[in-house]
Amino acid sequence: MRKLFGTDGIRGVVNSELTPEIAYRLGNAIAQMFGDIHSELIIARDTRLSGDLLESAIASGAAAGGMKVVLAGVATTPALVMLTRIKNTVGVMISASHNPPEYNGLKVMERGYKISDSVEEELERLMEKTVLAAPGSVKRIKNEPELINLYVEKITELYKQYSFKNIHIAVDTANGGAYEIARKVYEALGISHEIFFNQPDGRNINEGCGSTHPEGLIEKIQGRSFDAGVLFDGDADRCLMITRDGKLVDGDRLITLNALKMLKEGRLTLRSVVVTIMSNLGMERYLKSHGIEVIRTKVGDRYVLETMLEKGINLGGEQSGHIIFLDRSTTGDGIVTSLETLVSLMETGRDLADILREVPRYPQRLLNVKTNRKKEVAGSPELREKLKTLPEDVRVVVRPSGTEPLIRIMVEGENEEMVENLSNNLKKFIEELILSMEEEPVS
Repeated sequence: MRKLFGTDGIRGVVNSELTPEIAYRLGNAIAQMFGDIHSELIIARDTRLSGDLLESAIASGAAAGGMKVVLAGVATTPALVMLTRIKNTVGVMISASHNPPEYNGLKVMERGYKISDSVEEELERLMEKTVLAAPGSVKRIKNEPELINLYVEKITELYKQYSFKNIHIAVDTANGGAYEIARKVYEALGISHEIFFNQPDGRNINEGCGSTHPEGLIEKIQGRSFDAGVLFDGDADRCLMITRDGKLVDGDRLITLNALKMLKEGRLTLRSVVVTIMSNLGMERYLKSHGIEVIRTKVGDRYVLETMLEKGINLGGEQSGHIIFLDRSTTGDGIVTSLETLVSLMETGRDLADILREVPRYPQRLLNVKTNRKKEVAGSPELREKLKTLPEDVRVVVRPSGTEPLIRIMVEGENEEMVENLSNNLKKFIEELILSMEEEPVS
């Protein structure tokens, strides 16, 4: 059973839950596991202050273990995923995605895919003991920031057939990993754009901006004439968008728009999409009315991808904006999502606001409860019994966050007042359950 790895790598507050020692041990474990298979380890990072620290630690651990290390510098997670595919090697992305700046994370990928749960378990086992290469076998650590241009060239090649000359977009890079790469891609494709929140200082990643704070870009573009707004998170594997008049378009609506385009093109495999249990029921019913099957998985883009690969489906994603176009990229890529959506708008002559009007959205409420006992709470018999008593005409998801000390609550139904009352009641029940657990005497 994994202790360090969660749903999206190792993640935590730096120098508390995630330390340089953990990073060093991970680098060394990668050298132990992959050193004889791959010639090098590629490391990239987002713009967090702690990125340099963790980069040095991982690189030192791997080089001491006898594996060559290449530092790609600041990049997006999907860019590094693509580099590991192009170079046929292994990589580590240093990023905590949408989390606050005091967090960071370590995501391991090989040959274009995030590693499996079983590989993560084996890495954790190897991390228990550091293995040093023989004297004289220590490997070099090289800086190669120009590697990222391979990603820019690949994406440009995929979309150069389209003319984007009549599109004007606003882009929010969340002061994160896409702050340079996004500009390079849009410029190469001739897309008229203006970039906001692209002045990273190590502390301002996701702060009042990006996909978790769309109000930042909405305020910036108020009264301006943009065809759309594009929002990335800290490592740009997510993308949400904004209509001309400043309304948010979430991942469900973006998947819907692109599914219809791909169906029309004959490109949507099995006439199906893969989403998670968090996606809105209104979206599912709308897609089904157009002859598109919707398959649900548990939360996490890795589980979406697993199902897509297993069934041979090429479009899937999450409401949060992780969207995978498997015939374009092997992971959620915010830049690819933005380009696919812009192509959809150009080919149909439609506006993002149209999809908001057409796709119904059932009232859905998301709440968080902070606790360090998230797994204990989520698996408690008291909570299971409580959930059995809820009405059948609502959809409820209660789960531990994969990246933060939170219990996440989602309540969805056709009646907004009932959704609000039920979610408040459930939140109060969980808070009282946590309190009772904390008051239990130690045996």
